[in-house]
Amino acid sequence: FKRIFLRAKVSRRYIESMNSPIGIAVLSFAHGHANAYCEEISKFDDARVVAAWDDNETRGREGAQKWNIEYS
Repeated sequence: FKRIFLRAKVSRRYIESMNSPIGIAVLSFAHGHANAYCEEISKFDDARVVAAWDDNETRGREGAQKWNIEYS
């Protein structure tokens, strides 16, 4: 009985954590569809773009600024 109870507790916490949106990071804006992906994700209730990085810092910062997300 204890095992089942503990599993139920863990499962409840896990389910509760799933109620918040998933944060997604863009790892490069080099791909031609990166902005289209950001646009589509912005329409989701359960996900959001939260950060960006790019090996081309200028391109990464411009993309992050366009989507109002953190560049790191």
